Amino acid sequence: MAFQRSRLTNLLLGPVYGILRRGCVSGSLKSDNPSNEKKNIDQCHPQKQRTRQISLLQDMIKKKSQQEDLSTKNNDEHSKEERRIIKANGKKLSLLLKGIKKGRYQYFVDRHVAKTLSDHLKDDLEENDVIAEISPGLGLLTEELLACTDQPVSIYAYEPCDVLRSHLATTLLPHHSESLHLSGYDIQKFYSYYIIDKRVLESEYLNEILGPLPAKGDREVSPVKIVGVVYDLKFFSRLTLSFTLQCCFFKEIYPVFYLYVPHKVYCCLDRHYSYYRNRYLVGRHLFWYYFTMEELDTAPRAAFSPSPQLQCGKHETTEDLHLVKISHNPDIFNKVNLSELENFHFFIRTVLPIRRDDTLVLRLERWIPDCGPELIKNGIHPFAHPRDLDSDQLFLAYKIFTSNPAFHQSVFHIQRKQYVARYGEKGQEETLTLKD
Repeated sequence: MAFQRSRLTNLLLGPVYGILRRGCVSGSLKSDNPSNEKKNIDQCHPQKQRTRQISLLQDMIKKKSQQEDLSTKNNDEHSKEERRIIKANGKKLSLLLKGIKKGRYQYFVDRHVAKTLSDHLKDDLEENDVIAEISPGLGLLTEELLACTDQPVSIYAYEPCDVLRSHLATTLLPHHSESLHLSGYDIQKFYSYYIIDKRVLESEYLNEILGPLPAKGDREVSPVKIVGVVYDLKFFSRLTLSFTLQCCFFKEIYPVFYLYVPHKVYCCLDRHYSYYRNRYLVGRHLFWYYFTMEELDTAPRAAFSPSPQLQCGKHETTEDLHLVKISHNPDIFNKVNLSELENFHFFIRTVLPIRRDDTLVLRLERWIPDCGPELIKNGIHPFAHPRDLDSDQLFLAYKIFTSNPAFHQSVFHIQRKQYVARYGEKGQEETLTLKD
């Protein structure tokens, strides 16, 4: 900084020094005439004034530079303090999870990132709303949510890890016993509990998870907000199944999600990202039809622990996580009736993954012979592949196909029932993959 100050001073005051140097030389020359000496002395007064001004200017520059150095030092110390706290939270979390098998869970270790989510949620939080938190971990987000409103808010924290749940019960529950409720269920495995309930009729795991959460009723916006971090792409595939079958979250609740997701997951769900357009087309189309997604903010990868695996490929330039708001798309019921969701889901899920040398018209004629002319008459190209069509064209093809008189007696319904039955009869969880 000293080198920069001297250089700046020389640039600003160099011309002034030159003038003073020339003036002092001319004023220091003595003359035999006393009147000339007096005149020279008088000429030195403005030079003294300039010298004082230069001195004041130098002091001002020095003081300003010192203030900038102090500000920079304070910012560095603040940044160091933040990094120290994040590192301490990560170490604390590692000690709590020592010896425990780690699943695909990440927890908040940066309070500022947790506050960002809380601030966005606060803008949409209404009276009597309920918050469900996915794997709260150390409880950093839980603390921010408890303090985000003036009135008490009900928070249901679903923490499957016994050690972390005990930690929350020790640190937060005594001070917020009326607002905070702890559960040992893993809310990310909501579809597994649905499968178990379908297979074993006596079990009510899903009811125990969703029972405390209020139903949507006649409200346009759901009173349930689900927050947390989700790294598994299959979570959103299960979400589409939940919406299709009107089970789990979308039986009576219809929640709004505020989630941090990795960049790769965000790109797989974002309809404007072209790289994953073909690789994850099936899931993306269904997700676009059923849900709306809004990006609210981003957060660095270091704000979460255990440190997740790198998700970025050669086409990605960031490792940040995206904070997204996901809610169901109410316009879907203007296009498809609630009773037709299974048909629509099976239609999209079946026609999109067909081979590249196949066409949409040929695929639909396997279900209903001679339905192709009506499709071509309404603008569907006879050699068009389903992946070459946009969402509106696929929906148009579905409406033409289902309006055919032979639709109700077609093989389509038998295959659709077999497809849907797989998700309620098998013991192990099976979900739609977003890959082709």
